[in-house]
Amino acid sequence: MLFGTDGIRAKMGQAPLDAETIQRIGQLLLHTYGPGGKIVVGSDTRGSCQQLKHWLFDGFPFENILDLGVVPTPVVAFETRARGAQLGIMLTASHNPPEYNGLKFFGPQGYKLPAETAQAWSDMVENDRVPHVQNGQPELHAATPEHYEKFLLSQFAQDQFKGQTLAWDLANGAGSTWVPNWVRPLMGLQPIVGDQPNGHNINLGFGALDVAHLSRLVREKGLAGGMALDGDGDRLVVVDAQGMAIHGDRVLYGLYRAMLEEGHLVKDVVGTILTGLGLESVFRLEGVSLHRTPVGDQYVLSHMLEHGLLLGGEPSGHLIQGDLFYAGDGFLAGLRLTRAMARNPHFWAEVNERIPLLPTFEKNVEVRVKPPLSTLRLVSAAAHQLERTMGEQGRLILRYSGTEPKLRVVVESGQLSRFQGEIEALLQAIQSELGE
Repeated sequence: MLFGTDGIRAKMGQAPLDAETIQRIGQLLLHTYGPGGKIVVGSDTRGSCQQLKHWLFDGFPFENILDLGVVPTPVVAFETRARGAQLGIMLTASHNPPEYNGLKFFGPQGYKLPAETAQAWSDMVENDRVPHVQNGQPELHAATPEHYEKFLLSQFAQDQFKGQTLAWDLANGAGSTWVPNWVRPLMGLQPIVGDQPNGHNINLGFGALDVAHLSRLVREKGLAGGMALDGDGDRLVVVDAQGMAIHGDRVLYGLYRAMLEEGHLVKDVVGTILTGLGLESVFRLEGVSLHRTPVGDQYVLSHMLEHGLLLGGEPSGHLIQGDLFYAGDGFLAGLRLTRAMARNPHFWAEVNERIPLLPTFEKNVEVRVKPPLSTLRLVSAAAHQLERTMGEQGRLILRYSGTEPKLRVVVESGQLSRFQGEIEALLQAIQSELGE
């Protein structure tokens, strides 16, 4: 299928991110929205974004494309809704290395495309059933994220962050030039790293997937902590005053605590199948129901919208605050958490003490194909044996990555060491039936 769990993503120049496929998508957009359809576009800092934009629009007579330039993904989503656009497009491969790129699409409400739309578009593009459209030259109009900026000003003020000195890591990505323009007026001269993009260094040694540099900076300067975004700014990883990355379950609980302190009644929180049992047990004690969805922030968002819920997220750092805006927004989450830290200097110490983390085994296994797991005899047998042995003392999660040729294996248990033999047998079965 053309669309993965988060739009289209591949190495630049390789299918489906090749010129022919992207031009078909451009044809499809023109056929769907017409020349006058309003489309909001943004991009991260990859050097290939200009080429990708050229393939997508050149040769087609679009008249109303608003180009925000380099901005985080949630800004594109917000501006799409605020400007009454039919579609938003973000050119990014998120946390992936520089040689990758991709496309994320947002509907008129600023939400990611429904699965049925993505499926229909995939069928038309992959089967070359896109209707012929008129050729012509597009009109791209430079625009600024003025609506999102006004929104930030309405939610946060300088006096809410007094006494907080944190480091920010922007992954040499989409937030590199935009975020500093907001961090410094709100919080003063904060240390910022990962803000020197050159077109080829996004996510390399900086950002949410590699916080070593940020952690060292926090320790050396004695800062209150650090906030790391990923390449397109929709994910947040938090580092405490000791330079240790705070587990994503604890960050989600931190947002829950912050919202309670601000007067919001939060009785339901949305997580995924990867959300830990420790967080679930604490929520249960506090009278909060944890709803689980498949992995992917679009599933979290869909569940939140369906049930009218205000908070959801993934351990990986996608965090959605429905009282502000229904989109994963790392910067927005970072601002709210920083404000909570300013109110309470012991905020993270209290959160860490409150939420237990059960021992967890995690491994990403390279696979050559992705057949349904239920059809794999050896894997099914080994998985069943592990689950039977653990009983109610643990759980197993097996899932294919939506963007990479990998099978993710997660085992969580308070007595994990007892099950090492069964885990190793499962890994051998996976290698036997799926390994290269």
